[in-house]
Amino acid sequence: MLNPQLPVHGKKETGWISRCEMAAKQEPPPRRPLVCAPEGFANVTNIDRRTCKRVVPLKVIGLGPSRTGTSSLRQALLDLGYSDCYHYTALVQENPRDAEMWVEAFQAKFEGKGKPFAREDWDQLLGHAIMDTPCTVFYKELLEAYPEAKVIVTVRDSPQQWWESQMRTMMPFLDLLVLPPTTWKMWLWRQFLPPPTAFDRMNQLLPKYYPTYNIMCKDMRNGTKEGIKWFENYIEEIKRLVPPEKLLIMNIKSGWKPLCEFLGHDTPAWDFPVANTNEQFEANVAGLYAGINQAVWYNAAKRLAPVAVGLMAVGGFFAVRGRGFGV
Repeated sequence: MLNPQLPVHGKKETGWISRCEMAAKQEPPPRRPLVCAPEGFANVTNIDRRTCKRVVPLKVIGLGPSRTGTSSLRQALLDLGYSDCYHYTALVQENPRDAEMWVEAFQAKFEGKGKPFAREDWDQLLGHAIMDTPCTVFYKELLEAYPEAKVIVTVRDSPQQWWESQMRTMMPFLDLLVLPPTTWKMWLWRQFLPPPTAFDRMNQLLPKYYPTYNIMCKDMRNGTKEGIKWFENYIEEIKRLVPPEKLLIMNIKSGWKPLCEFLGHDTPAWDFPVANTNEQFEANVAGLYAGINQAVWYNAAKRLAPVAVGLMAVGGFFAVRGRGFGV
């Protein structure tokens, strides 16, 4: 994602990695940490994107929904020299303050608050390539803002496979932290969550306004599968909106060849990256849940300690009185 050394922040442009340099490399560059991976939080920045400007053109718009291989596509583009690829991971652990602008974008689009984002706004926020949520929420706006960009839509073997991956990964996350609680225990647990941030507010807006999560959350709670039909209709709409010569529908299982031919790059010597599998996602999110739960217990102890002391004092008073020492 964006970081203080990259040109989108107004720093000196370092240039694209040349094809000859890429072809000469036999080993892949360092892997970018996956969403919620512990090492991904080591270099969090606090950049106000409203102070940024674009100096490198946006080349690629990735419109595949989350859980279609967007993390793999991101790493592949990084390998090809697109040094700044925007992804949901950017919000979680790279520059969480970006959520401030995303909340503005949601409110302008869906609530009529403020001015809808135009190219100059997206230029402040986004990098050389974009993909995944929340970028896909604004696919029409981004296609209009960057008509010169090439469009890649990642897909799975089938819409059913995509739906099952969502149900296994993203939906439990939204159910725990975002959707209305279904039990009193969940309601009580949430009372001791840390104060909400702009990132939390953005996540609240996702299932409210983004059809993908709105429909999938209903599927999760109602036992339906309407999300599969949404996925099929979405892919067809992108095909109608984007000229064929600027569109690549890609299953990451197909590897480097279709991507490199589409973008005009030589094929790297290493294997196409496969990132953020269901198992990797669950392992990393488990660590995130553990941290949140620790914060909940800390907040509960801190807020309830005076109550506990008061109850102990009252209990002690009656205990002492019961033994004949009270008035």
